[in-house]
Amino acid sequence: MSDKRQGGARAGASKHHSAVDGLSRLKRNLPDAVDERIKLVACYLFALRGIDGVATRDILQSAKVKNAGAISYYFGSKENLVRQILIEGTRQIDRRRGELLDARLGEAEPLTIHALVDILVHAITDQADIGDRRFICFTLMTSMSHRDLYVTTMFRETPIHFSRCIAHLKQLMPPMPSGAQYQRLLFMKSNMSMALARRESALASAGEANAWASDHMLRHYIHAEATMLGAAFDGSMWPDGEPCQLRGVNAVTHDPF
Repeated sequence: MSDKRQGGARAGASKHHSAVDGLSRLKRNLPDAVDERIKLVACYLFALRGIDGVATRDILQSAKVKNAGAISYYFGSKENLVRQILIEGTRQIDRRRGELLDARLGEAEPLTIHALVDILVHAITDQADIGDRRFICFTLMTSMSHRDLYVTTMFRETPIHFSRCIAHLKQLMPPMPSGAQYQRLLFMKSNMSMALARRESALASAGEANAWASDHMLRHYIHAEATMLGAAFDGSMWPDGEPCQLRGVNAVTHDPF
């Protein structure tokens, strides 16, 4: 076998080993409540294989649930299970945003763009079990592979504290057309989805050296994102006739934040 093929085989085996280890860790710490067990395991498996790649029997077996009708009993359907995981996870993150923002507003120092990006990031990375569940990977994959399901679910939710953070960001960003401001916030949301999904995957792969798992890289990412939002606007890059008013950034549904 060539060195290239051997390297590919080793990488594939390592990825599979990490996935198995992650599921094993999850199984060792399952909650007592059956519905919570199902949600925890389903989130992990959906993140790993996609919604269509996971059968209900796989979820039940991994969750150590013997009742074959448990998903129907607790959730009504696999689709409703997905919806509930999305809703509960995003509510949990938004509550943490509110706690961090209120604490920051209570300080004497003025609020900054960097502080707000730090809040948006740490509301996610502070979740103790989010790496085990791989919730961000799950939401990102769902938003791309099952867009209608994702959009109709997320439009039911009002991320109050995310909206508060965005309102503060808009006040602190340099002067620019509202359309350009919208685009920068969209860049931030898209970047954050991908960066934190990468970090989550790195943290879930215990024992593997990965820069995305380092706190230094997380701090550098926050600094880079804040720099992008705060950069002076170059009007020469804004085409004539570009619409000035665009829908609110909260209406963008392709990412989990």
